[in-house]
Amino acid sequence: MARLFTESFDMGSLDQYTSVNTASIVSSSIGGGDFAMTSGGSQEKVYGSGEDEQFYGFYASSQNPGADSSHSFLRWRNAGTVLGRLGFNGSKQLVAYTGLSTLVGSDSYVWADNETRHIQVRVKIHDTTGIIQVKIDDVLVIDFTGDTKPGSETVIDGFQHVHLGLMASVVNNNNFGTKDNSWPGVLRMRGRTPDEDGFFNDFDRDPASPTTAYTHLDESASPDTADIVSTDVNLDVQSLRFPSHGLIRSDVKAVNYLYYMRKIASGQAVHGTRKIATEANIFDAAPINLSTSFRTERFRYTENPHTALPWVLEDAQDDRFESMIQALV
Repeated sequence: MARLFTESFDMGSLDQYTSVNTASIVSSSIGGGDFAMTSGGSQEKVYGSGEDEQFYGFYASSQNPGADSSHSFLRWRNAGTVLGRLGFNGSKQLVAYTGLSTLVGSDSYVWADNETRHIQVRVKIHDTTGIIQVKIDDVLVIDFTGDTKPGSETVIDGFQHVHLGLMASVVNNNNFGTKDNSWPGVLRMRGRTPDEDGFFNDFDRDPASPTTAYTHLDESASPDTADIVSTDVNLDVQSLRFPSHGLIRSDVKAVNYLYYMRKIASGQAVHGTRKIATEANIFDAAPINLSTSFRTERFRYTENPHTALPWVLEDAQDDRFESMIQALV
């Protein structure tokens, strides 16, 4: 695995995080989409295992960068222990620490209140050859090599935001695999909601009216758990059509399909795409184990599944693609 976490907040949900304290989704385009997370508390993501090297990227805006030096855009952690953090000093400059308070690097740029920039962080945990590097708008501004292991912990198994302001387009990579295994780059994320049903309409709607699946799923704020599109029939398929997103210039890195869903008894789900021009159906090889609780499931394509080539803008915004979900029960 390389890409561990991707969140645009366009689903209007914070369910990807393990825990959320004093945060909500607001309308904002700072990350290229329609929504961002506004926070006055803390949010954390915890993984079941960890690695000694990870990469992060996100757009961030701080209400008052110099007001509280304990605020952190990012804390990398192990079992709740803070291994390091990126925040501000009283002069509104970015500073990097090992642990909570051992300063290892700073940037001379002075942030204005509510200014938006893109930040990337690389962290490698080691007591002599550790690394903490920080990029602002893809320019390296902090470059530290040395002791990044404040205690006995040797891997990062989660991250946390403790931040007063906005964040969007949050990405977390590790250094495994052949893709998404390094700096994420300056990525913008734009979401699209379905505007019509596709060719396959096997799933049930609850409530039964409206009878179209996309109307149940086309949420503009927090997903409504009263609107359910579900099935307990093996191999049932539901497909959806999406409008073009209208981008003019873009280097497309990946296309994600997001579903806010749960299982009603037992089972899994597998995703696929259908290109109307060729009527070719392609399903993922790896089913996803669903939870009995509602959560956002993501099916990510770093290449066009119909060409096995990197995405080009024309294909990524092609409204002839259908997104298909198949039940495995």
